[in-house]
Amino acid sequence: MTRGVQITLGILLSLYLIAAVVLSRVQEHLLFPAPTIPGDDLIEMARIAGAAELLVPSEEETLYGWHSPAGGTHAVLYFHGNASYAAANILTMRAVNAAGWDFICVSPRGYPGSTGAPSPGFLRADALAAWSHTTETLGFSPEQIVLHGRSLGGGMAGELLAEVAPGGVILESTFRSMARLVQEKVPYFPMGLILKYPMRTEERDVSAPVLILHGDADEVVPVAHARALAEHFTHAEYVEVPGKGHNDGLLQDPVASRALRAWLDSLR
Repeated sequence: MTRGVQITLGILLSLYLIAAVVLSRVQEHLLFPAPTIPGDDLIEMARIAGAAELLVPSEEETLYGWHSPAGGTHAVLYFHGNASYAAANILTMRAVNAAGWDFICVSPRGYPGSTGAPSPGFLRADALAAWSHTTETLGFSPEQIVLHGRSLGGGMAGELLAEVAPGGVILESTFRSMARLVQEKVPYFPMGLILKYPMRTEERDVSAPVLILHGDADEVVPVAHARALAEHFTHAEYVEVPGKGHNDGLLQDPVASRALRAWLDSLR
């Protein structure tokens, strides 16, 4: 190997390592691009939607959420996507309420209304805080609760499944694991070593019924992830919605909305 080749390889290796370090340090900004919504706007949106605002303690932080009741006997605990917030999920709230289920959505730290910032371990801690509030403060028993995670929220629900046993699980437009998804997107970096938020939903063991909803045109989370999750969970119902991409409002499609309503009805 000539001296010139050695120098070139050394430069390339250095650039590779620098890029890996940068990816490691900025991944919170890439994975959790929380929007900025003024507190007064959140209050007004909750008033218009008819939802009660929630303040949920989680370790040293306070999480913000909504509770929209619809009878008070069963509840969907909803975890939204990585660029969303409680008030951005009114259509899901309406669909859940129309099925006769309470809708509870709690945003993780760093998201509108919630204090703090993302850090390793926060997803599980904040999901557990939302669960505790739903069971202990709002009074729902575990078998009366369905976890519903959309996109990144599916990973958050997966973190919670390591700790609790709900009455059912809905995984909407989500991934087998964040580690696997990121490795697919950035195949030339050792993301398994760099990523601080692997979110390995595919490793969870769930005895409860699972509903998996996914668009076959999803450009962010390939539909293969949903199909693999459907194979993984023992009691899974899989609904693939034709022509729908990641941000096309899956539950606005009659195929998905009818499936959600029928599945929720089957649990009561």
